[in-house]
Amino acid sequence: MFERSQDFIIQNEIKTEGLGDMAENEDEICVAAILHPEAASRTVGVVNKTGDYLKVRIDMTGSSGVKFTPSSGIVTKVIPPGTLRYMCSVIMDPTSDSARINVEKTYERYNAATTDD
Repeated sequence: MFERSQDFIIQNEIKTEGLGDMAENEDEICVAAILHPEAASRTVGVVNKTGDYLKVRIDMTGSSGVKFTPSSGIVTKVIPPGTLRYMCSVIMDPTSDSARINVEKTYERYNAATTDD
């Protein structure tokens, strides 16, 4: 339920605020990192623009001076075709002078019938 609520929230934020200054809009996927300046945080979502299921991995471990949810800084989800999914959130550490967000993505086509994952 929480993730579906996050999907809805980020979908509305993209509609009203746009993709944000860290957006990576490609032919097959779009990664949006919506800024929340009042909370010094970002919400990261991915849109699957293909007609296939995609297994998407977001890795924020190259960031510094931030905290993540999930706390590992890495999240992997299977995203249905034409769907936006909430992936993770990142909060800047207010005590850090050099906070930096680095969002790395990888993805592949996903077929549950032929994959053991």
